[in-house]
Amino acid sequence: MNKKMKELTVVAIAVLVYALAVAQVKAASELIDENHTYKLSTQYQGVDTPLDATDRTATLRKTDRVWQFVPAANGYYMLTTKFKDTMMCLDIYNDTFQAHLGECSNFAGQFWRVHSTQEGRIKLTNLFTPNLCLDVNAVNLAAVVSCEKSTRFWTLTKIGLGKSEAPKEKREGARKYKHSRPGAAPYSNFLPVGLASAGVRKSAFVRPCVTLANV
Repeated sequence: MNKKMKELTVVAIAVLVYALAVAQVKAASELIDENHTYKLSTQYQGVDTPLDATDRTATLRKTDRVWQFVPAANGYYMLTTKFKDTMMCLDIYNDTFQAHLGECSNFAGQFWRVHSTQEGRIKLTNLFTPNLCLDVNAVNLAAVVSCEKSTRFWTLTKIGLGKSEAPKEKREGARKYKHSRPGAAPYSNFLPVGLASAGVRKSAFVRPCVTLANV
């Protein structure tokens, strides 16, 4: 195969992979009703042990917690839930990649993409770590891990009507760039068109480290 044919083959494969990814995201979006709330559970633990979260961690356990998928730019969603009478968003730590709740804001770790998989179940990735999927470990703590190693599929159970309380400017991205913390470097060069111009920040600031082993 000559050099020209190799280049064309590489381009064709890239286009095919992109098309498949777009189709997958489109199929997943058809599973989401933004006007309803959901419980998120895994086949591993079943619908009676769905995803719960606090401002420190996220885990599978018996809970009444429900989630709403609030549309953001470029096919992303913010996963919102009420915690201590405040609407908060599913986020991840910068260092450990553990999931937790954070104040809804323009952090890349709060923008989630839904990927359709087998039998109507989904996988979840976010803008901060696009190649990592939301999973749980042996003690049911949630974090993002390599999608190639992740075997966790999430099941959506529709609960009822919800009302988004994530402000519009936070869902669309701040009109003026704000650093995630003093001295933080802008992340906009790494973001998709639309989110970059909107001023989405890199990730939530690093909170006190909570490891999977000691929670």
